[in-house]
This record gives sequence, C-alpha cells and structure tokens, in this order.
Amino acid sequence: AINAFWYSLIPQAFFFVVATKLKLENDFENIKLSRTLEIEETETVSRLRQSKENTEQTRLLKVIEQERKVLGELRKSEARRTDEMRIAKDEADQANKAKSAFLAVVSHEIRTPMTGIMGMVRLLLDSNLTKEQKDYAQTVQDSSDAMLALLNDILDFEKIEQGKMAFENISFDLHRLINGVTTLMNGHAAQKNIGLKTKIGDNLPKYVYGDPTRLRQVLLNLTGNAVKFTTEGHVTLTAELMKEKTADGTCEIYFGVNDTGVGIPEDAQKDLFSPFSQADTSISRKFGGTGLGLAISKGLVQGMKSEINIRSKENEGSTFFFTINMPVGDSDSSGNKFIAPKKDVAINPLKIMVVDDNKINQKVIQGFLEKTPHTVTAIDSAQIAINRLEKEMFDLILMDIEMPDLKGDEATKHIRQSGNDKIKDIPIIALTGNTMPQDIEKYYAAGMNGFIAKPIDIDLLKSTINKAGQNVFDNPHAKVKEAPKGKKKSKTVFKGAEVKVTQSSKPTEKTDDVPHEQVLKDETLDTLKAHLKIKDIQDMLNDVIDKNDEIIKAMHDALAQNKTDDVSARAHEMKGMSGNFGLIELSDQAAKIETKAKTEPTLVLTGLLDPLAEMQKRAKKALNHWVDSNKD
Repeated sequence: AINAFWYSLIPQAFFFVVATKLKLENDFENIKLSRTLEIEETETVSRLRQSKENTEQTRLLKVIEQERKVLGELRKSEARRTDEMRIAKDEADQANKAKSAFLAVVSHEIRTPMTGIMGMVRLLLDSNLTKEQKDYAQTVQDSSDAMLALLNDILDFEKIEQGKMAFENISFDLHRLINGVTTLMNGHAAQKNIGLKTKIGDNLPKYVYGDPTRLRQVLLNLTGNAVKFTTEGHVTLTAELMKEKTADGTCEIYFGVNDTGVGIPEDAQKDLFSPFSQADTSISRKFGGTGLGLAISKGLVQGMKSEINIRSKENEGSTFFFTINMPVGDSDSSGNKFIAPKKDVAINPLKIMVVDDNKINQKVIQGFLEKTPHTVTAIDSAQIAINRLEKEMFDLILMDIEMPDLKGDEATKHIRQSGNDKIKDIPIIALTGNTMPQDIEKYYAAGMNGFIAKPIDIDLLKSTINKAGQNVFDNPHAKVKEAPKGKKKSKTVFKGAEVKVTQSSKPTEKTDDVPHEQVLKDETLDTLKAHLKIKDIQDMLNDVIDKNDEIIKAMHDALAQNKTDDVSARAHEMKGMSGNFGLIELSDQAAKIETKAKTEPTLVLTGLLDPLAEMQKRAKKALNHWVDSNKD
C-alpha cells in the first residue's frame, strides 16, 4: 500500500512513452505529408509555369507565323506593284515611241506635198502675174506658211516633251534681237491699228550669252499673242536689268510683254500654259491658233532655267514676264554658228544631182534652179545614182531620204565607204520631211553634210548650193551635235483676216455618175495657168496619169506576192502626186490603201485596189475636160 503510488506511475509512464511515440510518429507523418504537399505544389506551379510558357511560345509562334504570312503577302503585293509599274512604264514608253513615230509620219506626209505646193507658188510669184493673180498666189503662200508654222509648233512641243530641245550658249546683241522682234511684228500691229512699243532699260547690257534663237522664239510668240488679243491700245515689249553683274559676270534680266487687250480671268490662268489649252472655247474660233504657243514658250523658258509668269485681269490687259540669268557677252557671234558664203564672190556653175523618186519634186527643184548657172540632173532612185557616180562626177548631191529601193541615208553610207576617192567627199544634203532630232542625227551619222526640210525653201536651197560652191561646210560628212536649221525669213501671217473665196463659175460636171468636184479639184490646176502654157500642163498631167497606171500595176503585183510594205509605199507615192494635181478621188483612195496595207488582210486590200482602174478613167476624163475648157 505504501508503494502503490509508485506502482501506479508505471502504467502512466508506459502510456506517456506510447503517447510520446505516437506523437512523434504523427509529427513525422505531418512533416512528411507537408513536404509531399510542398513538393506537389512546387511541381504543380512548375507545370503551370511550363504550360504558361508553352502557351506563350505557341502564341508567339502563331504571331510570328502570321507576321511571316503578312510579310509574304506584302512582298507579293510589292512584286505585283513593281511588275505593274514596269508594265505601265513599258506601255508608256511604247506609247511615247508610237507618238514620236506618228509625228515623224505626220511631218513627212505634210512636208512632202507642201514641197510641191509651196514650190509651185514661189514659181508663180516669180512669174508675170496680174495683181489679182498675185494676190491669190500670195494668199496660198500665207496659208502654206501658217500650216508649216503649225507643224513646227507640234514638232517643237514634241522636242521639249522628250527633253531633246538643244540650247546654244553664244554671245549675241540683245538690243538688236529685241528691236528685231518689234520690227517683225510691226506690220501685224499696224494692220490692227494698235501701237507696238519697245522699252529697253538704259543699263541693259548690249551683248549677253545665251540662245538668241530660242529667246527670239519666246518673245515673238508672246508679242504675237499680245497683238492678236488686243483690239485697241498698245503692246509693249520690255527688257530691263534687274540685278547688276555679279563676280562671275552674270546679270539678271527681266523680259515682259504687256498689252491692253481682253485680259484673262483668274480661273482660266492656271491652265493657260497647258498644251492645246486656251482661256475659253471661243478663243480658237475667234482668233485662231492651236493652244501650243504658250506651252512651247513655257518649255523654252524652263530650258533657260527660269519660269514664265502672268499678271492679268479680265478686260484690263495682260503681262507675261520672266527673268533670266545671262552672262555679259563681248560681241555678236549669233550669225557665226555656221560659216556663211563669202559675199561678192562669184560662184562657179555646179553640177548638181537631185535624187528623188517623185517626178514632181524633181520639177520643183529644177524650176527653182532654172534661172541659175547650175546644171541639174534628176535621178529616180538611189541605186541608179550610185551607178551614175561611177561614170560621172558631180559637185553636189541633193538626196531624198524615203525612197523605195534604197533609202537616202543608206545610199550615203555606201558612197562614203566606196573606194573611189573622187566621189567619197562629194557634199550630200538630205531632202526630207522627217526633221525630228533622232532623224537628223541619223542623217549626220550616215555621212550627210546637212539637210533641207520639205517643203523646200528656195533661199535655203540657194544658200546650201553656194556653200558647196565655196567648200565652206565645216566638216564634210561629219556627225555634229545639232544639225543646221534652215530658217525661213519670218513673215506676218494674218490668221484672223477675212479671206474672200471666189467660187468657180464653171457648171458642175459628172464623170461616170460621180460629180466632177469629187474627182478633180480644178482650183489646184487653175493656179498653174498663169505660169505655164496649157500644153506644158497637159504634158505634166499625162505624166501623172501614166505614172499612176504604173503604180496601180505595181501595187497589184506586190499584193499578189504578199508584199504589203511595197503596196503601202506605192500608195504613199500615188497619194502625194495625185493630191498635188487635184486628183482628190485617187489621192483619198491611195491614202486608205496606204493605211490599210499595214494592218488589213489581202482580201480587204484587193477590195481597195480594184476600184482604182475606174477612178483612173474618171481622172483622165476630168483632166481632159479641164484641158479642153482652158484651151485658147
């Protein structure tokens, strides 16, 4: 009983030990579980992080892939745009080439018949005409000059557009140029009863460096426009020094043309310098003109490193002005670009060969030179000319370019490359209606010494012959930067003047149920009567008819051999020759054949060629009727 207390402690100690053990085991299990949970949580977080990273990476890959696709589409789109731009550029280049080719054709087609027209008119004016006849002939010449001026405007505009307009830089007399412009326009101003003044600044340099031809062209254009659009008051051409000569010898000069004319509304001024543009649609009807003059003037002034401007109010007149930086010159060398024949020197008679497949053109040149001491030999083809040169010596060759068997520039190459030293250096001048810069370069590259544009200017023709007689060509058959330009003396053309046309009093005739006036234009032949005898005219007409018979047969033969280019060339010849003598039905039909031969099939061409025989018969009948009615 005394130790019972201690005995009771034994189970308690056992239970304490067991409880302690259980507690320790439980704590260990808790720690183990906690660690397991912690590991699992870490693994879960790691898996979540990895999943998130994988998701982000996947999305990034998708974004990168999308961007790659977008960039690919952009590259494809850029490639398409590049291809489209290249195609558009090619098409624009082709269109530009087509336009240039068209202008070359237009130039040739207009200038060739103009050679006959203006040549015959010049011969008529040199003959014994009555006052009335001379007035008629002068009207024809003025109209021809106007037509030629229009053609030159178109060609000048084309040169400016292509950037092929060449500018000189020579010393010239500026005062003389300005006074010359007003002198040329005085007649036009006097015709309209308006004043024309010149205002030259006191300190304006007398001699400057620049391009006198282009500057004169701009001032003539602006002054001519001012006179045309001024009905009362005056026109003033002003030239003043704006800035004194600088250290490099350059001064700034102001040029202005002021008028008291109709003025230009402000809303119309913005398009005034655009090609074929005028202030309103009534301008061209009332005053005439193409709308190219100001566009050309703008291009020329820009070529001289300046800009042309306008100040104008409706019904208060206008002022066109520009300033140019021009170095001060020391002399007038503008007339020395090409060596002129020496004065008071007798020119020995020359043997001249004219190579042209068109008989009419041959007769025009022979007519021009009939009263000179020179001997003219006409040759129909380049190949015959080459053969003739092997047997006979000539002092000068006037060579047509467009010929059927061998072109003039190709013939020139053959002559220059021949082994015959006597003929290699004969001066050769091109006779051509194609006067674009690339054409002129081609003539010089072939070895020609110069060119004379069709229609042929008699003064330029004689000047060229004189140069050949004095051997003053700068460098025989050498290619030069710019070809000599044969400028005609400027003439005042009254485009707005009323011209009375006298109607023919002859009764209308019919030729095989076709009205006479649709077959033959009598007025064309009437102009020849005052200069030539009826018999001579009849001989020329017989030659034309015979030549047309020959051409018609040649076209049929060429078509049978499918040589459409030959058909076109022969039709071109018939068109010009028949038109020169008023055979309008034949000329029009030949023009259709010339155009269609380049595109239409043989069957269509056959349908166009077949009517020529009947048209030829009608032409013969109409010509016989005209001859009979005009015989004394």
